[in-house]
Amino acid sequence: MNAAAAAAAAFDRELTLADLVRGLPLARVVSALEMLTGTPVGIEDLGGRIVAGHAMPEGEGEGEAIPVRLEIEPLCQLRLPRGRLQQGAAATVLLELLLHARAQVVRAGDLHAAAMGSEYDELRRRNEALQASQARYRELAQTLEARVQAQVAELDQRQRQIYLAERLASIGQLAAGIAHEINNPIGFILSNLESGRRYLPQLQQFKAALPAGSELAVLWQQLDLGYIVDDLGELLSDSIAGATRIARIVRDLKGFSGVDRPDPEDVDLNAQLATVVALVGAARPDGAPVVQSYAEGLPRLLCLPGHLNQVFVNLLNNALQAVQGQADGRVEVSTRGDDANLWVEIADNGVGIAPDVLPRVFDPFFTTRGVGRGVGLGLTVARDIVAAHDGSVQLRSAPGLGTTASVRLPLTPP
Repeated sequence: MNAAAAAAAAFDRELTLADLVRGLPLARVVSALEMLTGTPVGIEDLGGRIVAGHAMPEGEGEGEAIPVRLEIEPLCQLRLPRGRLQQGAAATVLLELLLHARAQVVRAGDLHAAAMGSEYDELRRRNEALQASQARYRELAQTLEARVQAQVAELDQRQRQIYLAERLASIGQLAAGIAHEINNPIGFILSNLESGRRYLPQLQQFKAALPAGSELAVLWQQLDLGYIVDDLGELLSDSIAGATRIARIVRDLKGFSGVDRPDPEDVDLNAQLATVVALVGAARPDGAPVVQSYAEGLPRLLCLPGHLNQVFVNLLNNALQAVQGQADGRVEVSTRGDDANLWVEIADNGVGIAPDVLPRVFDPFFTTRGVGRGVGLGLTVARDIVAAHDGSVQLRSAPGLGTTASVRLPLTPP
């Protein structure tokens, strides 16, 4: 209800006798009326109940009752003894004037109360609207903040994905270049070395066919060709082993990068780990021994081999760095499986991780190494790659006791 409607309703309200005498000094009013009439008077409601004044004395009966009107309508009556109508009429006029004035005061109060109430209701409505608006703005601010945080997190993840993709692409290009530049020469070298080793038995047969004491036999002895032939065999075997190792490293690097396998495929997890260990071991010839303990009969895993190899390289490098310079340093790589998952654990007995540092190791760009020795993305990238395979990475560590990294990889349902 607006202010005008509230004021109209207050003005149109029908006033009762109780409304008009409320707050009036009725005793003084009755006293004034009695002084005017010279007789006891009483003010009664229309039902004859005394509101103020006196009842009629005994012997007077009901006396005289004069209606008291407010705006033509009877409101109450003035009761006085018989024979006092003339005095009563004057008293009635005075009482009507008093009640009319009182009615004006009551209506003015009603109008004021209605106006104040309407203004209060309007003020309350506006306040509620303001509070609702503030609540919407707070909700909008919270939503905006959440969206900004989500976009920042997505941007960080995209940056890490770009970093990983660029790194894998670089490794893939390097592997392809190495394979192209080295495989052919290594093939020639291995072929020639094998041919040279096959020629040695013919030299030994030639030595055996020389007559004792002949000029060639004496020359053979003087030049110590027997020792040379034997030593040449060992040299050729060592060279073949070295060239074979070079070819294997190139093959492992190419397999590690996944340059020829851009799509998910079923792989032997144990074989992937063996490749990683061989590759990292070749890069760290003076590193701690890596013990491999692989469970037999594991099911094949559908994955991106190049990406998972990056995870294992990061974790293995961390383990080897943790035991660097430690005489009894040891790293163990193991696998196991159950009906739903395959597990890879890379454990070391190195320096361990402090409890206050452990919760932060997966944070982007967090590193405990010196400047220039790492960008702090190794574990972050590892976690993201494993998460992309619906898996998880957990670290258990204690200072001085070492660290164990557990990688859970779910098996693809049949």
